[in-house]
Amino acid sequence: MISQLVVHIGDPKAGSTALQNVLSRGGWQSDVSLIYLSDFNNSNLVRAIKDPLAKKQENILFGQIAVKMSKSDAMAGVLSAEGFSTVQPERLMAALTRHMPSLVGNMRIILYLRPHLERLTASFAENIKRGVGGSDVEQFHVQTLKSGDFLYFPRVAAWRAVFGERLIVRPMVRSELVQGDIVADFLSLALDGAPFEVTERGGSNASLSLEDLAMLRFAHGIIQARATTSTDRAHQALGWRIATILSDLPSTQSTKFALPRTLAEDAAVAYTEDAKMLDNQLFKREIMLPALLHGIEAAPLKPQSLYAVDHFTPETLRLIKAWAAVIVPVLQDDPLAAKRMFWSDLIAPRYLTSSTQTVFRERARRLIGRLMR
Repeated sequence: MISQLVVHIGDPKAGSTALQNVLSRGGWQSDVSLIYLSDFNNSNLVRAIKDPLAKKQENILFGQIAVKMSKSDAMAGVLSAEGFSTVQPERLMAALTRHMPSLVGNMRIILYLRPHLERLTASFAENIKRGVGGSDVEQFHVQTLKSGDFLYFPRVAAWRAVFGERLIVRPMVRSELVQGDIVADFLSLALDGAPFEVTERGGSNASLSLEDLAMLRFAHGIIQARATTSTDRAHQALGWRIATILSDLPSTQSTKFALPRTLAEDAAVAYTEDAKMLDNQLFKREIMLPALLHGIEAAPLKPQSLYAVDHFTPETLRLIKAWAAVIVPVLQDDPLAAKRMFWSDLIAPRYLTSSTQTVFRERARRLIGRLMR
């Protein structure tokens, strides 16, 4: 009988994909057992909890989780979705209390926070990869600072007010993680320190090089210009699929994308107080503030270009244009099917139901057929 609940709530750009790939594959061994209460992640549960009109869906999803739990003799059940961090903590607590009242008193909420400048850089690159947002990183900094997206301490304080000591916040800093790895760190917490071994890892949300980002930005621009209807629903999956392929292909031209020095300095000033609050009141030692200083030191003096013309020959640009134009009908004809087709390759096939795999294969066949006509 499950006696503990562990809820991984993110944060975004803090190793969630790598962790969920291991959890969904059952890629660890330990004498203490866990059950992962999802096929890949619990994003569907996030959407249901956030929507006040989705009580029926919420009940269905928690009902499915209850069935899994009833059939398990594991010590703890695990939920994971970085989207949980965007849910009002009071709303999540209310949902867990309604559906898992026996576990509320013995649960842990685990949150990983990536240092501010790393998060700013990674989130901007993610937008480029997905084909959303602009290409001006300075403007992105202004927007996210105004919205408070990367001001962590107020959010942590709100979560601590609801969950108290059940909230565990970990810095996404290699030297602070068990074995320097989020998967090992999370399993150490979830297993209460019991010995374990990670036996299988899947992919992660690959970080793309400057050149790869410039190429994707160029390709997304062509797709958006040529499409006569919206293809936004397929952009994220397309970007993720290409990123996964690129990360597996060796490159002779690979520059790490980074904030320009002047922007790194401005952003560090903007986030200094937040870093101090985290270090002084949460971690009780300096972690986030030194990370800001390191981010400044690592930033190049000369701003990097995200224009494909600055990285590729005219002939290479011609080929990118051609392939981007070829993919437009696939994305435009049925964006949702295209999204599912690209996304299905990122999830371990054995964790998809046979019926879901059949649907994906049939949609892929129809889309490719349209493309070849």
